[in-house]
Amino acid sequence: MALWDDGEPNCGAIVRNVAETGLFSLPESLKALVMREAINEVPTVGIEAEMADPLPAEIIALERFLAAPFSEIAPYARYVSNEAEFGTHQGVKGLEFDRVMVLMDDAEARGFMFGYEKFFGAKQLTPLDIKNEAEGQDNSIARTRRLYYVTCSRTKKSLALLLYSAAPSAVRTHMMSNGWFDESEIVLDLPTQA
Repeated sequence: MALWDDGEPNCGAIVRNVAETGLFSLPESLKALVMREAINEVPTVGIEAEMADPLPAEIIALERFLAAPFSEIAPYARYVSNEAEFGTHQGVKGLEFDRVMVLMDDAEARGFMFGYEKFFGAKQLTPLDIKNEAEGQDNSIARTRRLYYVTCSRTKKSLALLLYSAAPSAVRTHMMSNGWFDESEIVLDLPTQA
């Protein structure tokens, strides 16, 4: 409990304490990573990492975990146990909720498998998108359409969609021209001109 004397500890401090006291058995790889941090060896994530050999994704994930505040453990446990009040678009498949809010932001998705901006008309389809769609091949538009269906069909009572877009007016036009929504159902939050 003394770890909380100077404020909230991060997960690394907790794991380091467990390693030093032998409270629980830890995998050697985790113990080595925590003890390396304790003796102030050069961190592997950051500017120095650009000059070093690339790290395996598992090590990067462990370092991020160790740097996280301890208070994030309980909410994370609820999330991975499907007990949280939110989930990923893929993770809610088969579930139902009274009210659903779907957040769509291609910039935060960190991937290329889906593209809400293209699906909602904010970005033009590429020639490859058009070709794949015409040939019935799986493509980002089809995957986005399926994902959109999954998220929207989770609700029993009400649904709110929040799309972050560089071209909100184009999205509105696309939604209305496809008959997906009435004008009264679309709210634009446009940046004000200074």
